[in-house]
Amino acid sequence: MQIECGSAPAAPESINTPTAMRTKQQLVAAIVAVGFCLLTACQSSSGPAKSRTTGIPPRHRVPSKSAPVTEGKPGRDITQIDEIELERRVRAHASFAAGVVQQLNENSDQALSYFERAAMEDPSNEGLTLDVARRRLQRKEFEQAVALLKKAASMPQASGSVHSYLGLTLSQLDRRPEAIEAYREALRRMPGNLASAGMLAQLLTEGDKVEEAFAVLKAVAGQSSEDPRFWLDLSDLFQQQGTRQPARAEECKKMVSELLDRALKTDSKDPRVIRRLADRLYETGRMAESESLYKRVCEVVPTDSFSAARLAELYLRSGRPKEAKEQLQALQRESPTDPLPVYYLAMVAVDERQLDRAIELFGRSILLGPDFEPAYVDLASALLGVDRATEALEVLEKRALRFKSSFRAAFLSGLAAARLEKADEALQHFVEAEARARADQPAILDHRFFFQVGATLERLGNADKAAEYLQKSLETKPDFPEALNHLGYMWAERGVNLDRAHDMIRKAVEAEPENEAYLDSLGWVLFKLGRHSEALIWLEKSAKLLEKPDPTIHDHLGDVYAALGRWKEAAEQYQKSLVIEKNVAVQKKLDAIPKGAIP
Repeated sequence: MQIECGSAPAAPESINTPTAMRTKQQLVAAIVAVGFCLLTACQSSSGPAKSRTTGIPPRHRVPSKSAPVTEGKPGRDITQIDEIELERRVRAHASFAAGVVQQLNENSDQALSYFERAAMEDPSNEGLTLDVARRRLQRKEFEQAVALLKKAASMPQASGSVHSYLGLTLSQLDRRPEAIEAYREALRRMPGNLASAGMLAQLLTEGDKVEEAFAVLKAVAGQSSEDPRFWLDLSDLFQQQGTRQPARAEECKKMVSELLDRALKTDSKDPRVIRRLADRLYETGRMAESESLYKRVCEVVPTDSFSAARLAELYLRSGRPKEAKEQLQALQRESPTDPLPVYYLAMVAVDERQLDRAIELFGRSILLGPDFEPAYVDLASALLGVDRATEALEVLEKRALRFKSSFRAAFLSGLAAARLEKADEALQHFVEAEARARADQPAILDHRFFFQVGATLERLGNADKAAEYLQKSLETKPDFPEALNHLGYMWAERGVNLDRAHDMIRKAVEAEPENEAYLDSLGWVLFKLGRHSEALIWLEKSAKLLEKPDPTIHDHLGDVYAALGRWKEAAEQYQKSLVIEKNVAVQKKLDAIPKGAIP
């Protein structure tokens, strides 16, 4: 190993291989020999070097005594300065050599101390400095790392990397002002360094200096680069800034779009870069451009299952299931054990309303790739679509053994439990889903979610809380028929807010005029309002639309006929209700019909 006085190499990692151990003594001897040569050179440095065999590179040879006086301290000439510099470097190398010896002897603590001493003696050796600082950080010894990095950063020729690493270390100690200044200096020396810019923007935002944070990223965007990865990385920083700084979200969104345009102009030929750009365009809603790029990737790398699957998904979104299926079948032939094409073929089956086929394919994709999480939740969703709630819950329980909780998994678990009339269990899943969404994606809590929670609470007898969630559903989507009908019917049953209930149920019927449940609700609220003749019209229409007998509708019809004094018809409806489902309350009403009222 050749060691030059000018810059000691970075500290080596521990050497434990058998071959290395056999040569340990030779290495130690070589290092000691180098140190001896360096010390000898230092002791004989009062005169000019006479030979190239001294081990001192030409740039460290001592010049003649006639050399001019430097601009340094008075009374010192360049000869004295170089002698001092040489001695310092020799001490640095001696410490480094001792560190290597300790490293070879597996004394890591002593090795690190020697390497640190070498770096402090020669702070211009940035490779060694950064390596020692990294080791100190790994040990959580932040103050030692700061001391070393500050000394290196004080050198006039210190690179932006040293200042950036100093900023990182200071931020770990929560010394934000110093960290900010270190990152600013790093950017002055490396104007296009995205790591420094990203950390500086984050620290400024956390310190409520949001305008400065945005200005930092804008300044970096003023750089020029032909590397598409630069623009992609910078677009990621603007995306993060938009999340941290909602007031700037729209402006950050525009910057992301502009930076993606710059990345597109570089016309990269690297399929990895093309795919990453396609992903970013897809995420920002630029589907046509992302489709074009995914096609390019598939042409160059036909076995790239992710790009092929994403391309098929884009075909599905744009109403081209035939192209999607062809794409996926071709990929399946190329990679028969890949779960992605099977999964997306299942998605095609869902789109074509072939749920049994979709269930089979989702199940196969899980067998091929048990760590592919989306297949579990989509399989559960398909099973719910064919009323196989028990199986859906089983799938979701298997998913929970492998993956963290998610909004969708918790929500589907709630739906499955509700279908099985396990209201308490369903509510627990819905509460978990809501907590997960509020922490990660509040916007995902839509009218359907609030409706399901409200309906479950109503089944549990908590009418007030149920009404609260049903009203949230209607606040999110005022014309949502299921919530209009459910809340209206719930109020009608309780005999409260009857006028509002009537208005809501009528809107639900206008949206779905052939829905027998909504027609029953409208008849029932009219009955509660005392408008019996009108109620009868809607209830009779509801009964005619029934595909299978419903005890509640027959019970309601019986009540209306009884209110109109049509006892025979009332008795017939009560009896029909009791045949379907035994009910004490209905039996009492049947028994209460006046004797002799029925011919």
